[in-house]
Amino acid sequence: MFKQNVDNVDEIEVGYRINDEFWGNGYGTEAAKGCIIYAKNILGLSSVISLILKENKQSIRVAEKNGLKLEKETMFHDKIHQVYRIRFK
Repeated sequence: MFKQNVDNVDEIEVGYRINDEFWGNGYGTEAAKGCIIYAKNILGLSSVISLILKENKQSIRVAEKNGLKLEKETMFHDKIHQVYRIRFK
């Protein structure tokens, strides 16, 4: 998890990096799920985001499988990213 400033708002981002030889085994989904549970149950956050490039279909799928929904697009590090978010009740 990373603290990111998105559109002048501090956010907590769920991120992961999996070596490409291990892609397709569900490790990214499980890693993100663990971070989301930790953010909700231990840190008591109200939401987390994932910043994803539009062409990164695998990361979009990971986000959606973990309940994150597309919220908006924004410029981040000089590239347009999609902001996916999950809000906790």
